[in-house]
Amino acid sequence: MRYYIITTTKFADQCVEYLTYGTTQSNWLANINLGDIVFLSQFNYSSQNFFGPFRVIKTIFYNKDVIYPLQKYFYRIKLGLTKKDIKRIDETDLYLNGVQMEDVSDYAKIINLIQQNKHLHCISLTDHEGELIADVFLKFGTSYGKGQTSKLIGETVDVNRQYIWKKNRLDKTHKFSSESDLESYLVFFT
Repeated sequence: MRYYIITTTKFADQCVEYLTYGTTQSNWLANINLGDIVFLSQFNYSSQNFFGPFRVIKTIFYNKDVIYPLQKYFYRIKLGLTKKDIKRIDETDLYLNGVQMEDVSDYAKIINLIQQNKHLHCISLTDHEGELIADVFLKFGTSYGKGQTSKLIGETVDVNRQYIWKKNRLDKTHKFSSESDLESYLVFFT
């Protein structure tokens, strides 16, 4: 089990409603495995909120259902709850917990990691960082609901080596159509 922060600027509500997170590139989610723990970060000009924790219950798949208004985030992972409901914390809760635990340094490093990488869709965490964030959800998290059970109605296709091979027609073209697909193919190879 590994820990990740997945990021969005404005679609946290849709991620929670469908318990699904999506991106435009396959390599952004290729490292995430079944059972990994993810925290959803929504950052914008007025706030930095975190939702979760979630457990990955379906690894990367491709689905064209429109769940993010006017956006095409078709590479997705399916999320499940780790507790009975979803919690929300603010970035400042991380610092507050650091003060209370007399360990500001570790929490400040996590905040810096998030701020410096918030443009990424998926941020890998160490076990220690993941456990510290999970502890903050336990102490400061306010209920954000149970999530919805909205179903994806369109076809879902697992993204794996065979999918990337067929998508790129590697038997004919002998080259990848994008760096993203090459990276995904290499991740799935290991």
